[in-house]
Amino acid sequence: MKDSKSFKRAKELKEMLCNFENYKANGVRIPRGLLLYGEAGVGKTMLASIVTRELCGKIYSMYEISAMIRDTYTAKAKKSELDIVYELASIPFLAIDEMGRSAGSNSEMNWLSFILDKRHTRKLPFILISNRHLMRNCKNRGCPDCFENFIGNDCLSRLYEDSAVITIDAKDNRRFKYIKEVIE
Repeated sequence: MKDSKSFKRAKELKEMLCNFENYKANGVRIPRGLLLYGEAGVGKTMLASIVTRELCGKIYSMYEISAMIRDTYTAKAKKSELDIVYELASIPFLAIDEMGRSAGSNSEMNWLSFILDKRHTRKLPFILISNRHLMRNCKNRGCPDCFENFIGNDCLSRLYEDSAVITIDAKDNRRFKYIKEVIE
């Protein structure tokens, strides 16, 4: 595993994100956030998990974040919605998976906007992971599957300011592994 392309890329990302201020002092623009795009099964979550683990951060899916916030609406809740959002905004390194998997509610977009804004002001790094593609890479110059259709304009503005895009253009490793196991 240590000689795999994903592990090498994860080490590069870790170095870049850990030494943000050093790069910046030398005039190199290093993004505070990364947007990982690619088809399902290409290793986006694995790559983000490696980086997150190395940086002692946390990785959540949008589903988990939504569930944590929904749990605050119960009578037995120990935390408020705002507590959860502030906690996510304060984690030293945060990765959010499944971005754009489903059309987010206005509340979800508000939470995400708040989290990204607070991370921006606190200068905290993040990774967002999505199976969607960017409108600028869309063959149709805009379609229902474009990432921009699943995220609010406030978030997009902050992402364009703070982030770099990494597109992982590969085949679905899980599907081919499964087909190979079934055939053998």
